[in-house]
Amino acid sequence: MEEADIKRFVRESAADILYRISQDYGELVINTLNKAFDRNYSPDGELIILSGHSFSVEADEKRVYECRLTDTVPSGIALCLVERESGGTDEARARLIFDELVIDMGRVALIRPRDGRPVSEKARCIIDTPGGSVKFAIPHVRIAYKNREIMEKLSSWVSSE
Repeated sequence: MEEADIKRFVRESAADILYRISQDYGELVINTLNKAFDRNYSPDGELIILSGHSFSVEADEKRVYECRLTDTVPSGIALCLVERESGGTDEARARLIFDELVIDMGRVALIRPRDGRPVSEKARCIIDTPGGSVKFAIPHVRIAYKNREIMEKLSSWVSSE
């Protein structure tokens, strides 16, 4: 199966994949959250799927996590993980204070497989806006799987659909 087909399947079946990951790799997800956002969740905690891209940890009613597949250059996959306070899971929360619009983007981390070029503990996040770019450092977490292993697992899920 081609990588493009697998990525399309991931985008179209995000809720099913997130559910499978929560069932089969919950400890990995929780350990990644702990490392990325300096949390102290129990590795055997339960993940609760809220939507196709968002979930929470049962022990924490304050936070919601959103996970998005991100293409990497030259090839491969990575995940953009966003931590927000409970309440606007799919859209950035916004509030108007007098004449200023404040948008809460949440905390962001980048999750990548262990193979590929060496990377530092921090990645640079760049948000392009009409008024210019905003740049800041975010946690960069490597997981114990290679890109090929992840693609093989996703391919087996595609084949079983």
